[in-house]
Amino acid sequence: MPGEVMDVAEVFAILRRRSWVLAVSMFVGLSLAVLYLLSVTPRYAGTAEIVLQRTSNVVDQESVAATSDSDTSEIATEVQILQSVSLAREVIETLGLDEDEEFVGSDEPSPIGSLMEQIGLAGLLGGSDEDEDATSENATRTALGGFQDRLTVQRKSLTRVVDVTFRSEDPDKAALIANAIADTYIDRQVRSKLETNANANRWLAERLYGLRDELQAAEERVAIFRAERNLVGADGGLLNEQQISELSAQLIRAQADLAEREARLDRVRSLIDSGGDPATVLEVVQSGTIAALRRQRAEVVRRRADLQSRYGRRHPEIIKVDQEIDDLEDEISEEVTRITSSLENEVAIALERVKSLEAGLSTLSARSSTNNTDMIELRQLQREADAVRAVYESFLARFQGTSQASLFETADARVIGRAEAAISPDWPNSRLVLAAAIALSFIVGFAGAFVAEEFDNGINTVAEAESALQLSVVASVPTIDRNKVTLWPTIGPKEGLNLRGTKRREVNLFAESWRSCFGSVSSLLGRPSTSRVILMTSSIPGEGKTFSSLCFAQELAANGHSVVLVDADTRLASLTAWLRESSDLKEQIENRTEQSAGIIEYLEEGLALEEVIVSGDKPAVDVVPCVGQSRSPMKLFLSKRFEELLNELRKYYDYVVIDSAPVIPIADTRILAPQVDLILMVVRWRKTPIRVLQRALKFLNDPNATQAAVILSQVNPREKRFDQNGGLYYGSNYYK
Repeated sequence: MPGEVMDVAEVFAILRRRSWVLAVSMFVGLSLAVLYLLSVTPRYAGTAEIVLQRTSNVVDQESVAATSDSDTSEIATEVQILQSVSLAREVIETLGLDEDEEFVGSDEPSPIGSLMEQIGLAGLLGGSDEDEDATSENATRTALGGFQDRLTVQRKSLTRVVDVTFRSEDPDKAALIANAIADTYIDRQVRSKLETNANANRWLAERLYGLRDELQAAEERVAIFRAERNLVGADGGLLNEQQISELSAQLIRAQADLAEREARLDRVRSLIDSGGDPATVLEVVQSGTIAALRRQRAEVVRRRADLQSRYGRRHPEIIKVDQEIDDLEDEISEEVTRITSSLENEVAIALERVKSLEAGLSTLSARSSTNNTDMIELRQLQREADAVRAVYESFLARFQGTSQASLFETADARVIGRAEAAISPDWPNSRLVLAAAIALSFIVGFAGAFVAEEFDNGINTVAEAESALQLSVVASVPTIDRNKVTLWPTIGPKEGLNLRGTKRREVNLFAESWRSCFGSVSSLLGRPSTSRVILMTSSIPGEGKTFSSLCFAQELAANGHSVVLVDADTRLASLTAWLRESSDLKEQIENRTEQSAGIIEYLEEGLALEEVIVSGDKPAVDVVPCVGQSRSPMKLFLSKRFEELLNELRKYYDYVVIDSAPVIPIADTRILAPQVDLILMVVRWRKTPIRVLQRALKFLNDPNATQAAVILSQVNPREKRFDQNGGLYYGSNYYK
């Protein structure tokens, strides 16, 4: 039912019912997996291990002492280089992979090419050197595509070790290519460094010659200027300027510090004046005292909320807690005031320091009232010479370092594990493929089982019927060929149903189901002190209500009760038609048909009861057939005449069984329902949708006002899952 939670037992019950879906899914999945494993060519993996590390240069003291830690971006860059097209092309050319069939396919000409060669037209399609070069380039590109598809470069966790894995149909070839990639990568690093150093040395040498001339000219200009202006050393003027420079720097820092402190003080004052929260100021935020007070206040506020939820706002404890909050806020305000006073003192001190520095700077400036032009020019010349000297010395040191490094250059990586030929294929992984196929097939089958269950809206078990319809199930009748069932008057009432040509177990199961039905109905109705009227119906046609009416009536007769079976299906008269064709009462039914003596004639024309009743030679089940047609069947069952019919039948029979029309398509049954003692709703097992049944019961107005029960018809007794989930065949093993 919608909204109900499915338990584990119900899940397993669904899987048992839909086991064929799971089996088909598993079979198809495993078959596809096996076909896939048989169709693909296995590949073997060869893996070479490379460690990426910044190697030290023995001629570079800083490099020798340094320990390089390659970060993630650097390692990711090297991984991309290992997968680059240029490196792959170099390996392909070195190993001649552009002529390997595994990478470029077979060299055998196509059928068209062979035909062209045979008729001597191959040269017309291209035989020049340019075509050969184009063919070679195409082969290299084709090999490059296959090469990169088989190559995997992956970093090992967070280490600086990189695995270079190559897969091939030949394990030796896979190991060979993986090692070739690693060796080529390291050789390219060394060649790149040597080439870079050579280019740097040539450029540094040229630059050094120019810097040497510039340095010599700058030093000569300084020497000449000193000699001409008689400036052979430092004097008081230089010292004075140095002091002014240092004092100016201190004044700038002091002014900046003063401005910062004044800004913070103004911020606090403005917040206080505007009623804002000064706690956003850094000094207030960093105050340990305020932090502790705020924690205390938060704890008290939390306690107040707890007390308020239990006692209400006017409780004495709430008032006490409010007082604590006010005290804490006062303490926080006092602490903020103290911090503000501290800021004011700091501003005053910073202001005094600025004034002191300004006074000292004024004094030094007064001493240097005149500008020493010669000293300014000398310093300018000296700075130019020093700058040229620094650049020259730097280039000279770099030139010497690169010259020595060219003599001993190593790569920033090394091979720590060479690839070896694999014993077993790396791809496809048979176990993984089969495990994935099993898991996926199970998931698909599992989902398919629930989808099939969702689309199956029929009743599967007695428990489902009772839960969905809120009615008791009085019997679950196994399916059987009804043409093998012999009805009265061939047999007596004590012999029960007679089934010909069926297996003994099927006979026993079918007969026992109606005995169970009789027992359940007797329990529902209690010990009969008066005659009982039982209405046999269904929600839609084709559920076996007419056949069930016949079997149930005969079971009542077999237990010694007088029974009359009334065909109230005035539209189809299926009960009368069945008796006319398949029972020993067919001659009497034909006589009633010729005489137009049935239930319709009784109700419309006022015939006597004995004129319409059909009975056998032996005391079994009497029948009120339906042989005519009525223009307004509904009025028949609403008439007083029908009520008199039921009263007359109650006088002479213990049970009156009425076979009526289906509830949903025909409205007659809805009129009959309030006039009977028990309604037996025949439901076809696993076929009749639950919603249809619920709608049919709703059409019967209030089925609870008249007792109602369910008969499950055409059940397959071989399905043990029905027995295990609330069926009525717990003892089916007895019927062998």
